Amino acid sequence: MLSTLFAKRPPPDMVGATLVIADAETLFAADAFLAQLQKVFTSLALAVVGSSRYAGSWRHILLPAGASASQKLLKKIAPKQIIILGAAQGRIDLAQETQFPLFWINAQDRAVANTTSRIITVRSAHLQKEIPLARVTGDPLLNISNIADAHGHADVRAKTAFCERFKEFRERGRWVGYFAATGEQEEDIAYLTFLKLQRGKMGLLVVAPSDPARYEPVYRDAIKYRLPTNRHLRLITSYVPHKTRVYYIEDAASLTAAYHCADFVVAGGTLTQEAKNTPDVLTPLLFGKPIIVGPMHHNALINAAIADGAILLAQNVDDIVSNASRLLEDTRVCVQFGEAAQKWIKQQLGAGQRVIELLQEHQ
Repeated sequence: MLSTLFAKRPPPDMVGATLVIADAETLFAADAFLAQLQKVFTSLALAVVGSSRYAGSWRHILLPAGASASQKLLKKIAPKQIIILGAAQGRIDLAQETQFPLFWINAQDRAVANTTSRIITVRSAHLQKEIPLARVTGDPLLNISNIADAHGHADVRAKTAFCERFKEFRERGRWVGYFAATGEQEEDIAYLTFLKLQRGKMGLLVVAPSDPARYEPVYRDAIKYRLPTNRHLRLITSYVPHKTRVYYIEDAASLTAAYHCADFVVAGGTLTQEAKNTPDVLTPLLFGKPIIVGPMHHNALINAAIADGAILLAQNVDDIVSNASRLLEDTRVCVQFGEAAQKWIKQQLGAGQRVIELLQEHQ
């Protein structure tokens, strides 16, 4: 599609279109949602606010910084409707006294409640506290649908059966902490965290490297910690012996099943710069498990979950220990946090379709 950086007069083919307004970064991340919108509303155009250049392929214009100039340009476009996405650089003026049907999706500012928006949606109940009139639809930009369905319908009986191997630990009131899908140099962080947590209460460290090529090297390197270790694929008995300190997982199916058994999960791929694997927080969120992530979490889903309090952020080993200790101090708190995280991710499932249905309903 034609991209126009700025125009006092909009291109003729933009006139009468459904106009989506947001900053350049938000619009670039919204590609899948924009495609959904186009299927429904056919004629779609973008208006970029802020100084950053939009790098996507959709036809667009830059809106002037001034409220008066922007409103004049909008009148020339005469959009069928206006959809504002996200924070939109705080441009509340765009949603005040406009003559066109207007919807604010993924609102973040309390002031949005004082606009002419027909519908205001937010990502979560956490944000609804700031904007009470908003509807909780989930974030359509996260684009969580089919992949979540695949995780969510895993065999519950299989998960339960896997967790029975930790029976002796549970009978002794010990905790199970899981460093899942770890990448380069993240296992050392797992062991250091475990050794510090052990000073308070005895537990079990479950470690599962992400890359099969690292299974053997990581295991051999871990010997230096001199902790009694059982390897999942080589354990002969049905239960992990209670003297075990580290349970080492070396296959993808068990890596996923083990999420269900943990008191808390630390997401691999978020702890070091060297770790290049994509972190999986979706699975433990759907399982209702408390999740801790490290500072290397360049991921839209993780960023949103942290902002809404559904995932805990740790900058270093001490932060991981502190967060895990808080979760382990009271089993009820740990369970409640996990349930809240699960509720949050379920709010995100199918958000794009929910938002589009709302737009159609209130045109």
